Amino acid sequence: MAKKKIENYNFVTMPDLKCSYFLVENKKKSEDALALLLRLEEGRHKGIIVEVAKFNLDQDLGAINGGYGTASDLTIVSASVSGAMAESIESIRYNAPRHYQTQGRCVTSNDYKTTILQNFPEIEYVNVFGGTVTNTAVEYGKVYISPSTYSGTVLTDSRKSDIKTFVDNLSPIGIVSTVIDPDYLYIDLTSEVSVNFKNTFSSVSVINSKIINSISMFNSDNLQNFDTTFRLSKLEQAINDTDDAILSNQTYIKMYRSFSPTLNMGYAINCDLQNVIDIGSVTSSQFNSYGKTYIFTDYIDSVDTGSGILYQLEINPFSTVKNYSKVGTVDYNGGLININQITYSDIGGGIKIYATPVNRDIKCHKNIIMEIDTVSGLEITIVSE
Repeated sequence: MAKKKIENYNFVTMPDLKCSYFLVENKKKSEDALALLLRLEEGRHKGIIVEVAKFNLDQDLGAINGGYGTASDLTIVSASVSGAMAESIESIRYNAPRHYQTQGRCVTSNDYKTTILQNFPEIEYVNVFGGTVTNTAVEYGKVYISPSTYSGTVLTDSRKSDIKTFVDNLSPIGIVSTVIDPDYLYIDLTSEVSVNFKNTFSSVSVINSKIINSISMFNSDNLQNFDTTFRLSKLEQAINDTDDAILSNQTYIKMYRSFSPTLNMGYAINCDLQNVIDIGSVTSSQFNSYGKTYIFTDYIDSVDTGSGILYQLEINPFSTVKNYSKVGTVDYNGGLININQITYSDIGGGIKIYATPVNRDIKCHKNIIMEIDTVSGLEITIVSE
């Protein structure tokens, strides 16, 4: 949109004027480095971008808005958050035709995604899906919107309401949108890496650090977004390519989701892992209930080796008696683990529910973002050959 200079436009005397401020970089070396622009959002000048001031990075801003107010009148309450960096040329090439295709309406899922990303700059990724793809009853006319922010924090209820109102005005009659928070599916890795140290001057710790960096790079390049697929063979190749001295690796994976139940009251958990689960592989982190320590499991030796029943098994190193009770079910093909209401008194940093996938490739959809747990989910063993 072209800029238009409006001389003597007294914004200060119009306190209710709705507008947006933003900075732009001046590409012409002979002119000032930055320009403060204002975009009018209502009234007869709606859509016009006004150049309020120009300045260099090392320059005192002085008076702005036609002489009304000075830099001394400005007080920084807190640093800005949830914004985005300037859009790259590659991103513009990708998004521009999709934005044009929306034609100012939200009909397809891509319409919703493009419109939201264009108008809510704090959102990095967004997934949109209909009520016909949920695990519960089919909900026709329902659209679910799951946004993920640059900062990693969930959106406030007020901001969710802004998104809903914005897209509902562009949607067909009878379509109702609901904004939901993203959930996360984490991957734990156990890798045994064979290294020929005759071909490198690197120590074990250096090789280990390089492998962790390769896994982190793989994580950011291929995961941490909606509708992604984790391919174990690709990760194994990335580990092998880390250093010429690496001969091979054997890598095993588990997937888990983390929950934070409300303490001291009944709380049910529905864990959707979205992938086929290996029978007998379900387990959990420890938790406390009524003074005793437990884990969840679908496997108890000589009792049940995977019938689809989930147990609460007491962890007591001073007793050989197995104290357990049935607390839920496991749908292995559907990847669903349902736990009945339990009163938790201590969960540590949260309850993690683990399972081993049947397939080497893991997929996610709907409001699930998948990523490798590079903080506490890596166990790498270096073997010298």
